[in-house]
Amino acid sequence: MPNAVFIINKNGCVVYRAEWNNPSATRNALDALLAGRTDTAKAYFCPAIPTTVFRTLSKAGKGSAADFFKGFPFLTWTNIIKRNFRLLFGRSKSGSARATR
Repeated sequence: MPNAVFIINKNGCVVYRAEWNNPSATRNALDALLAGRTDTAKAYFCPAIPTTVFRTLSKAGKGSAADFFKGFPFLTWTNIIKRNFRLLFGRSKSGSARATR
């Protein structure tokens, strides 16, 4: 499932939304919003580095590595390729556009 990020202002309005947490994009959005600017950066999906993946899978329990590698082609297509190309060309999925102020 996605690791979504929302930034909500003092009025309770969502002012930033990303389907996946990209820490540098989230930091840039916070900095821009705190400075009174609207964030225009795109939160591209950045996969974890291999050492993090293998360390996590080694602690995740029996069968987790097999499940991960079984789903890896679909994960690669939907998140790294399809989602990032949609962002690159400004074509968001219905309902997935990030909110602004």
